[in-house]
Amino acid sequence: MRRLIQFRWSTEEQAAFDAIKAALSECVLLAFPACGRPFHVFTDASKLQLGAVISQDGKPLAFWSKKCNHAQTSYPANRLELLSIVLVLREFRTLLLGQELHLHTDHLNLTYSTFHDVHMMRWRLEIEEFGPTFHYVPGSSNVVADALSRLPITDENGTKLEEKPTVTMAAVEAAIGGEFAVDMREIATEQKNDKDMGESEEREIAGVLVLVHPKSKKILVPTRLRLRLVQNYHGLLLHPGAATMVNTIGQVFYWRRMEPDVRKLTDNCLACLKAKHPTTRYGKLPPKSVEVWPWFEIAVDSIGPYGRKGFRALTIIDTATRLIEILPATDATSMEAVYLMDRYWFARYPRPTRCTHDGGSEFKREFAELLESYGVERVVTTTRNPQANSVIERVHRVIGEKMRTKSINTQDE
Repeated sequence: MRRLIQFRWSTEEQAAFDAIKAALSECVLLAFPACGRPFHVFTDASKLQLGAVISQDGKPLAFWSKKCNHAQTSYPANRLELLSIVLVLREFRTLLLGQELHLHTDHLNLTYSTFHDVHMMRWRLEIEEFGPTFHYVPGSSNVVADALSRLPITDENGTKLEEKPTVTMAAVEAAIGGEFAVDMREIATEQKNDKDMGESEEREIAGVLVLVHPKSKKILVPTRLRLRLVQNYHGLLLHPGAATMVNTIGQVFYWRRMEPDVRKLTDNCLACLKAKHPTTRYGKLPPKSVEVWPWFEIAVDSIGPYGRKGFRALTIIDTATRLIEILPATDATSMEAVYLMDRYWFARYPRPTRCTHDGGSEFKREFAELLESYGVERVVTTTRNPQANSVIERVHRVIGEKMRTKSINTQDE
């Protein structure tokens, strides 16, 4: 400082200094979203990154940023700005859809609905599903989204990824479920002896040259190994249906007429015939209103005990998005249900408007007090009426089938 300037440090300067220290020492805490109040989304874009912040009542709910790929770096400014809006709405669709939404951008042209670019017209139609209101905000005031779209890259020693990564045994096992039914060398040997391989090409997988489909690059399974492969993964995945089996195995393997072969095994599986009950048709039921707004209604119920260990769980599902949580429980008390509901649902997801459950002992006074504290409406179904909470009862049916088939295979009655 210059000698001629008098140093001044009064209570005003001290208060400003303390405010700066407090702002630097406190981390930004994300607020809990409140349905029914307006949501504000501030977005910005640069040639390298896209950024956005979602806020409500001036408090941040979420921060988002994404690196632009090679094609996106050549987009003009207006397309990049609109792309940032589209991607953040896709990322937080379950939170923002159906709510009062305000989009803030520093690109004035986006506040108008007329576009001559085909891509931008299609994106604008996608945005209109949310029914937002556009607002122009000067770039100097859009500091948070601007910072997220220009995050510095300080690591110069990054790892260069291969454009076509090598398929390893670990990747093959992970795609199927952690175990591999047939050794890769055995597949290669049987492929040479099988004359029904069809069109194929060689590819190295886990150090072994095997035949793969020329278009899909999936491993061609010889005829002699198909039954063993299907049987192994049918038991490993706890006896799913034919469609699930085809979708799972078909990620890595291929052979002609895969679906009929898989369906033949699943239709004659002894464990499936014992554990899975046929669907009972009740005739025409009265129509039930279907919720289309995410986080409006959840259904809660308990399941168990199963097996010698007495497995129990609390199941919670959002009736619109079908997002489900299966939470293992130590007992069937109301306090356990309150702990699981508060710790693993209310602490992680938006607060629902309505909660449907039956009149079980675990949903008595303590559970009712928890819902009341969050302002959630209780809907208690009548006794011996599973159709009243059919969404979660359908989930329980699948869980029960899995647990019964596992008990049959492990003799854990």
